[in-house]
Amino acid sequence: MRVLNVGCGEDTYGTDFIDIEPHRKEIVICDLNKRFPYKKNTFDELYCRAVFEHIRDPHSFLKECFRVTKKGGRIRIITDNALYIHFSLVGSPHLGGYWGAHKEDQHYSVYTLSHLKLHLESVGFVPFNDEYVYLCEWRELLKPKNFRVVLGGLFSLLLRVSPWWRSSYNYITIEGKK
Repeated sequence: MRVLNVGCGEDTYGTDFIDIEPHRKEIVICDLNKRFPYKKNTFDELYCRAVFEHIRDPHSFLKECFRVTKKGGRIRIITDNALYIHFSLVGSPHLGGYWGAHKEDQHYSVYTLSHLKLHLESVGFVPFNDEYVYLCEWRELLKPKNFRVVLGGLFSLLLRVSPWWRSSYNYITIEGKK
């Protein structure tokens, strides 16, 4: 089974890796806003974590993902939740600006679950297995300057028992089948 990790960064999930920066020797350097360097119907799975919000043209990006995915294959997207309340309360790069490594590394959009479903359907993927998730790098919580992250996480836990439960999760994960 071949798995393409799109915008992999330091992540090692998958068999093939593309990113705009060579974090390791096995990563193929690729502008994710352009054509991928693979033939049609190459991969069983595409995995995109914390990438979709950085894409300038999500429709063209997903068309390219569809092109390199085998029939019966799937795409898995994990992206920032536009409804996450912590982004608004504490201030966030999602509200403008970003501290990426270079000027092309920007947040262009954040999405709701319905946005993601519409984007997947528009290129031919059939959405399934979607959920709101809270992802956190626990080692970040241990740093003294991250009190706001800890406080935001506790606040998110409280929101989960309210009518605004969707705003308590910082990520959305969704899969689409070709």
